[in-house]
Amino acid sequence: MGLQFDYSHTLTSPYALEGGILATGSLPFATVLSEVILAPIDPNPSITIANFNSYYLGARADYELLPSWTAYLHGGLGYAKLTEYSPELQPSGDRHYQKAHSYSGLHPYIGIGTEIRPFTSLGFTVDLRYDDLPHRYQGTTLFFGLSFYF
Repeated sequence: MGLQFDYSHTLTSPYALEGGILATGSLPFATVLSEVILAPIDPNPSITIANFNSYYLGARADYELLPSWTAYLHGGLGYAKLTEYSPELQPSGDRHYQKAHSYSGLHPYIGIGTEIRPFTSLGFTVDLRYDDLPHRYQGTTLFFGLSFYF
Protein backbone atom coordinates (compact mmCIF):
# COMPACT_ATOMS: atom_id res chain seq x y z
CA MET A 1 0.00 0.00 0.00
CA GLY A 2 1.24 3.46 -0.72
CA LEU A 3 0.34 7.12 -0.55
CA GLN A 4 1.65 9.82 -2.83
CA PHE A 5 1.34 13.61 -2.78
CA ASP A 6 2.57 15.17 -5.99
CA TYR A 7 2.71 18.71 -7.32
CA SER A 8 3.20 19.39 -11.03
CA HIS A 9 3.87 22.76 -12.60
CA THR A 10 3.38 23.03 -16.37
CA LEU A 11 6.27 24.82 -18.06
CA THR A 12 4.99 24.67 -21.62
CA SER A 13 2.44 22.20 -22.85
CA PRO A 14 3.04 19.19 -22.75
CA TYR A 15 6.04 19.44 -20.35
CA ALA A 16 5.91 19.87 -16.58
CA LEU A 17 8.13 19.70 -13.51
CA GLU A 18 6.96 17.54 -10.62
CA GLY A 19 7.89 17.01 -7.01
CA GLY A 20 6.41 15.15 -4.13
CA ILE A 21 6.43 12.59 -1.38
CA LEU A 22 5.85 8.87 -1.80
CA ALA A 23 5.34 6.56 1.18
CA THR A 24 4.87 2.82 0.87
CA GLY A 25 4.30 0.15 3.46
CA SER A 26 4.33 -3.51 2.53
CA LEU A 27 4.36 -4.78 6.09
CA PRO A 28 0.66 -5.69 6.63
CA PHE A 29 0.31 -7.48 3.28
CA ALA A 30 3.61 -9.34 3.64
CA THR A 31 2.78 -10.38 7.19
CA VAL A 32 -0.53 -11.90 6.07
CA LEU A 33 1.17 -13.57 3.10
CA SER A 34 3.85 -15.03 5.35
CA GLU A 35 1.47 -16.25 8.07
CA VAL A 36 -1.29 -17.67 5.88
CA ILE A 37 0.47 -19.03 2.82
CA LEU A 38 4.09 -19.66 3.76
CA ALA A 39 3.77 -20.84 7.39
CA PRO A 40 2.60 -24.36 6.50
CA ILE A 41 5.38 -24.68 3.89
CA ASP A 42 8.21 -23.17 5.94
CA PRO A 43 7.61 -23.09 9.71
CA ASN A 44 10.88 -21.16 10.20
CA PRO A 45 10.37 -17.55 9.08
CA SER A 46 12.93 -16.36 6.57
CA ILE A 47 11.31 -13.68 4.41
CA THR A 48 12.63 -10.16 4.90
CA ILE A 49 10.26 -7.34 3.92
CA ALA A 50 10.80 -3.61 3.46
CA ASN A 51 9.00 -0.31 3.04
CA PHE A 52 10.26 3.08 1.87
CA ASN A 53 9.57 6.81 1.87
CA SER A 54 10.86 9.00 -0.95
CA TYR A 55 11.07 12.72 -1.67
CA TYR A 56 11.46 13.28 -5.40
CA LEU A 57 11.87 15.85 -8.19
CA GLY A 58 11.39 15.10 -11.86
CA ALA A 59 9.89 15.93 -15.21
CA ARG A 60 6.70 14.86 -16.94
CA ALA A 61 5.55 14.79 -20.56
CA ASP A 62 1.86 14.47 -21.49
CA TYR A 63 0.38 13.11 -24.71
CA GLU A 64 -3.27 13.85 -25.48
CA LEU A 65 -5.13 10.74 -26.63
CA LEU A 66 -8.58 12.38 -26.67
CA PRO A 67 -9.76 15.83 -25.54
CA SER A 68 -10.28 14.65 -21.93
CA TRP A 69 -7.86 11.69 -21.86
CA THR A 70 -4.05 11.88 -21.67
CA ALA A 71 -1.17 9.48 -21.26
CA TYR A 72 2.08 10.58 -19.65
CA LEU A 73 5.65 9.58 -18.91
CA HIS A 74 7.55 10.89 -15.92
CA GLY A 75 10.87 10.32 -14.21
CA GLY A 76 13.51 11.90 -12.10
CA LEU A 77 15.55 11.55 -8.95
CA GLY A 78 14.49 10.92 -5.37
CA TYR A 79 15.93 10.56 -1.91
CA ALA A 80 14.60 7.46 -0.16
CA LYS A 81 14.73 6.04 3.32
CA LEU A 82 14.17 2.29 3.24
CA THR A 83 13.44 0.18 6.33
CA GLU A 84 13.97 -3.57 6.30
CA TYR A 85 12.09 -5.94 8.64
CA SER A 86 13.12 -9.46 9.56
CA PRO A 87 10.76 -12.11 10.93
CA GLU A 88 11.21 -13.67 14.34
CA LEU A 89 9.40 -16.74 15.59
CA GLN A 90 7.85 -16.09 19.00
CA PRO A 91 7.64 -18.81 21.70
CA SER A 92 3.88 -18.91 21.07
CA GLY A 93 4.56 -19.88 17.43
CA ASP A 94 3.51 -16.49 16.02
CA ARG A 95 5.74 -14.51 13.68
CA HIS A 96 6.67 -10.98 14.61
CA TYR A 97 8.56 -8.58 12.33
CA GLN A 98 11.32 -6.48 13.90
CA LYS A 99 13.11 -3.54 12.31
CA ALA A 100 16.40 -4.97 11.09
CA HIS A 101 18.16 -2.32 8.97
CA SER A 102 17.64 1.12 7.48
CA TYR A 103 19.19 2.44 4.29
CA SER A 104 18.96 5.80 2.58
CA GLY A 105 20.24 7.47 -0.55
CA LEU A 106 19.51 8.96 -3.94
CA HIS A 107 17.63 6.86 -6.49
CA PRO A 108 16.15 7.25 -9.97
CA TYR A 109 12.49 6.63 -10.77
CA ILE A 110 10.44 6.30 -13.94
CA GLY A 111 6.72 5.94 -14.51
CA ILE A 112 3.89 5.81 -17.00
CA GLY A 113 0.29 6.79 -16.44
CA THR A 114 -3.00 7.90 -17.82
CA GLU A 115 -5.53 10.50 -16.75
CA ILE A 116 -9.20 10.97 -17.56
CA ARG A 117 -10.28 14.55 -16.90
CA PRO A 118 -14.08 14.84 -17.09
CA PHE A 119 -14.09 18.27 -15.40
CA THR A 120 -11.80 21.28 -15.81
CA SER A 121 -10.57 21.08 -12.21
CA LEU A 122 -10.66 17.31 -11.52
CA GLY A 123 -9.04 14.24 -13.08
CA PHE A 124 -8.73 10.53 -12.30
CA THR A 125 -5.33 8.87 -12.73
CA VAL A 126 -3.73 5.45 -12.92
CA ASP A 127 0.06 5.47 -12.58
CA LEU A 128 2.65 2.69 -12.66
CA ARG A 129 5.98 3.71 -11.15
CA TYR A 130 9.34 1.97 -10.77
CA ASP A 131 11.92 3.12 -8.18
CA ASP A 132 15.50 1.80 -8.19
CA LEU A 133 16.08 2.11 -4.44
CA PRO A 134 19.19 2.06 -2.23
CA HIS A 135 20.83 -1.22 -1.22
CA ARG A 136 19.72 -3.16 -4.33
CA TYR A 137 15.99 -2.80 -3.61
CA GLN A 138 13.42 -2.01 -6.30
CA GLY A 139 9.90 -0.76 -5.88
CA THR A 140 7.07 -1.09 -8.39
CA THR A 141 3.93 0.75 -7.33
CA LEU A 142 0.50 1.05 -8.95
CA PHE A 143 -1.39 4.19 -7.94
CA PHE A 144 -5.03 5.15 -8.41
CA GLY A 145 -5.52 8.83 -7.79
CA LEU A 146 -7.25 12.16 -8.10
CA SER A 147 -5.78 15.27 -9.72
CA PHE A 148 -6.93 18.74 -8.73
CA TYR A 149 -6.23 21.69 -11.04
CA PHE A 150 -6.08 25.31 -9.90
